[in-house]
Amino acid sequence: MGGDFRPLTKFLLPVDMNESFRRPAALAGNMAGALGDRVERVTFLHVMGGRYLGEHMKNIDVRADFVLETDLFKRLRQQYIEKEIRPLLEEAQETLTSCSCKAPSDLEVRDGKPVKEIIRFSTEGSYSTIIIERRGLSSLHRALFGSVSAGLLHSNVAATIYLVGSEAAAAKHAPVRRCLLALDGSVPSEAAAREAAVLLGGCREGLETVILLHVIGAARYAEQVAGQCPVDKDVQSVFELPKRSLLEHGVPESVIQENVRCGENPADLIVEEVEKAGCDLVFMGRQGRSALKELFMGSVSQGVINKASKPTIALTK
Repeated sequence: MGGDFRPLTKFLLPVDMNESFRRPAALAGNMAGALGDRVERVTFLHVMGGRYLGEHMKNIDVRADFVLETDLFKRLRQQYIEKEIRPLLEEAQETLTSCSCKAPSDLEVRDGKPVKEIIRFSTEGSYSTIIIERRGLSSLHRALFGSVSAGLLHSNVAATIYLVGSEAAAAKHAPVRRCLLALDGSVPSEAAAREAAVLLGGCREGLETVILLHVIGAARYAEQVAGQCPVDKDVQSVFELPKRSLLEHGVPESVIQENVRCGENPADLIVEEVEKAGCDLVFMGRQGRSALKELFMGSVSQGVINKASKPTIALTK
């Protein structure tokens, strides 16, 4: 993981106006409850974008950058925050604390473009973790029209991004029972494994299964019987660091499974394993490709995001 911070120490939760904060807030609270004193702070952030500015400038015949500095606009902005935004942020904060979170939390409001401001705020504040609801948009729609979660995934933000799944609990609940780590031996993959070890070590009492999955291209073993891939030394080395990290953080060896799959489409095989095991959390590395490059070239992480809507997916750079 990049950045000058330890994983899972400072959580940032972007909050918009459609009340999609309940599952992210509950997940953050449950994770913080499991991790205890490791979590230093949880921040809820709302970015006031162009929609608000447009609504309040219809009858003002001056430039936007000037309006933002006027006493009138500052007063209107504060009224809007107190009436529309703060109640949502406070409700999100209540959800967090109801889930055994002992870490201090705060509420922040910023102006600007949401993705840009979230990245700036996260970077300047050295946040280790961004937890956000994901939307059911196709990769084509995201590439052409954008979304906050997609914008973050295609950025160079150093924080791990947790895309909260559709079946994540919106109340006090064990943050993870069945987890899958998609491993390929890359630097982001190893960072994901280290982060997974920290979180799973904090909630090991309710942990049922941890699957270490490595997918091998079918061409590599074309001479083998279809679907039968030997686990050679190179493959076994992919499991060494993740398993060692898990054991060092107190995860019982009895719940750890090593699995090797062979096929042309890694994303499909990962999703198949996730669904078969009923995983509620998936850890993967991310490469930070642009949206258009990803659209035309594809990516394993994006394929999993598109096809596995139920689990929360954690993507580490």
